[in-house]
Amino acid sequence: MVSPVKKIVIVGGGTAGWLTAGIIAAKHQGRMPGGFSVTLVESPTKPIIGVGEGTWPTLRTTLAKMGVSETDFFRECDAAFKQGAKFARWKTGAEEDAYYHPLMLPQGFSRLNLVPHWLGNGASESFCDAVCPQGKICDDGLAPKTIATPEYEALANYSYHLDAGKFAPFLQRHCTTKLGVSHVLQGSVRKAGNRLRISAQLLDHTGRQLWTETFDRELADIFDIQEEIARAVATTAASRVVSRPVASYHPNIEAYEHYLAGRERLHRRVELESALEELQRAYDDVVVQLRTAYTITYASNTSPSGNPRVRVRANREGASVRLSPAVGIATP
Repeated sequence: MVSPVKKIVIVGGGTAGWLTAGIIAAKHQGRMPGGFSVTLVESPTKPIIGVGEGTWPTLRTTLAKMGVSETDFFRECDAAFKQGAKFARWKTGAEEDAYYHPLMLPQGFSRLNLVPHWLGNGASESFCDAVCPQGKICDDGLAPKTIATPEYEALANYSYHLDAGKFAPFLQRHCTTKLGVSHVLQGSVRKAGNRLRISAQLLDHTGRQLWTETFDRELADIFDIQEEIARAVATTAASRVVSRPVASYHPNIEAYEHYLAGRERLHRRVELESALEELQRAYDDVVVQLRTAYTITYASNTSPSGNPRVRVRANREGASVRLSPAVGIATP
């Protein structure tokens, strides 16, 4: 029997820590009433490590899944659109010697290598200009979207430049006020010779103190102190959450193997009929497994493959599952 993970502790804040907390908390919002919790532990006396201000377009999807308002993100993090990178004076050093690495993919990129055709045409213009409009958009000072384009959608693919020093506090506010990531560790470290005095406090997002402790140790014991504090925080955070039983989950290894085989063949774009058969078998196996525990209702609409989408409602209290015929997986 596989026991579900219900309590997650993330050690370290900054952009990386708060993104991790936000992604996990957003994905499991439906489990929060059942006792699932995300705890982030960080020290206000430890500065974050700056890793630059540029991002990749996938950050748009991440922020959208976390429920972040793109408008608020722009305002609070001094963000701007990023559409690519311009390499200036790359070959000859002349003023006009430059080329773009755009964020738009050429049409048909996954089906055809366009480079031989570009070279065969004499490479009279940059590869970027030959296969997409983004270089010209940048040269003309245009944005990748209009004022009427919805948040996170684009006319031309884009990412962001931002103030990295403002991004982490912005994520912290969003995670603690909207996603239920409610615990932060605060404290101080003082050193006298080879002796350390570490004061640690565990607070919730309102500032209410949940736990406090002072550690007097030798400097040589620093790693033991770290482990001791981490255990204390995890134990305290866990005790603050009321748990309730959830339905047990029994993995269907055979269905998962069918799923992996189908995904692998789809990814290589070979044996497509066989790939669909494998995915269908995985889907059927999961449905059979769930029949005894769940009431299955077929919706009236269908998936692009023609198979009915399925919503599965648990007979057991506190459990719900959705199945997608496209992938054949049950997800809580």
